Amino acid sequence: MITVKTKTFLGMLRAIAPVIPDRPTHPVLANYLIVSDGITLSVTATDLEVFAQSISHADGVSVGRVCVPPLVTKLVEKIDATYTNLEFISDTDNSSEAPRTEENERLAQGTDIQDSAADADKLKLTFGSSAKYVFQGMTASEFPEFPSEPIKSSITVNTKEFIDGLIFCKKFVSTDDAKRVLKGIFYDGTKLIATDGHAIANYCISPIESRKECRIIIPTTIIDVLSKVGELPETITLEIAGEGFYQYVYIAIPQLRLAVRLIEGNYPNTDAIKFSNQPGFVVDRKQLKSALGFHKKTKSSFNEIAQFTAKSSELKISSSNSSSSTENSVVLLNGNNPANTVNSQYLAPQKVNSILDAIKEIKDFKQVRIILGEIPNITTFYPYGKPGIKCGLMQMKIGQGNSTASFNSSTPEPEETPTVDTDQNIQEQIRKELAIAQAAIDEIFPPAPTLKDCFELLIDICDHLTTK
Repeated sequence: MITVKTKTFLGMLRAIAPVIPDRPTHPVLANYLIVSDGITLSVTATDLEVFAQSISHADGVSVGRVCVPPLVTKLVEKIDATYTNLEFISDTDNSSEAPRTEENERLAQGTDIQDSAADADKLKLTFGSSAKYVFQGMTASEFPEFPSEPIKSSITVNTKEFIDGLIFCKKFVSTDDAKRVLKGIFYDGTKLIATDGHAIANYCISPIESRKECRIIIPTTIIDVLSKVGELPETITLEIAGEGFYQYVYIAIPQLRLAVRLIEGNYPNTDAIKFSNQPGFVVDRKQLKSALGFHKKTKSSFNEIAQFTAKSSELKISSSNSSSSTENSVVLLNGNNPANTVNSQYLAPQKVNSILDAIKEIKDFKQVRIILGEIPNITTFYPYGKPGIKCGLMQMKIGQGNSTASFNSSTPEPEETPTVDTDQNIQEQIRKELAIAQAAIDEIFPPAPTLKDCFELLIDICDHLTTK
């Protein structure tokens, strides 16, 4: 039997619960792996992309390991007891106990404790003198081993700044499974970048200490774990290990180890996107949100574009209704009143709303700076007074047979006045715009992997497993 404080045990379970997949590819992944070497108790969870392990010292001599379902968390939450006793039960031997040894002491100082424990079939939990529960477990040997790839480089960052940047960028990642690299967040040691091909976020974050170059694509699953840890150190070190499909970033903080499999591939060259630093048009965020309310998405997918026009101290947002000849418009006054030249751009209101929603959690954020048209293919959004955070949104131009929409373009083009004769004409023009924009995105971002690429990746994985 091994004894641990109930509050501590519950914290260990909760810290790594977000890693357990809702739809696991293998039944064992829907479980916690609980391991004891007689001195140290560990709880591990994984979705094969993120490995998370909570570690705590405990009293007792019980040795064993078993996989148990997340139901154990709900049970511990309802029990009002100071201590919890854990006992590993095997069908062949009802106790898997071993005395404290020098080997156990060595393992308790931070190395993997799984190899020293024997597999059990059940886990018995005892609270006080009467409350006893037995969980039927799964074979622990089927649970994936915690990665142990050789470390090649490391970088130390401010913990809060790093996590805040990840949370901010998460809202800009793609949901398209065919573009896997865009489902992660790119980090090069100075900035975090995320894009879905239409909107892009650039969050500056400088390292405290760095060894070797860092260019990695981080999966968003790591955010669910780090954001739920109660107390974090002021700084954390990202240790980058392995290569190819088996490249990981290790994070070790008190009582928690993380191994996050990095997304393999080449992230698009976002350096070609130059965010403008001109004065722009400063407006109140709430007023802008209210103005966008006049241009909500309707049943027709061709009502999703609004015209943003800046002139002197006024920003006009207008759009036409495809079911009638009416036009909705609203005018906002510039907060800082800089000298603006006449400019007009076409943006998707729901995309602008998503950018405002992403930056609304920033402390003391009340105003947004919008820069239209200095670069013809991207509109820049800044949380006013936060120069390290930049957002961009792809623009669309509507004219007679000539449209451009691309993250690559850097040469300004003359503005064209929309020519709309009938409701049918504008729908046809916007259809063409959407098709051209998608074609431009496909040129910039990598195409979906072919069947041949999948076979080659499968062969690499098999070769790696055979080598191990």
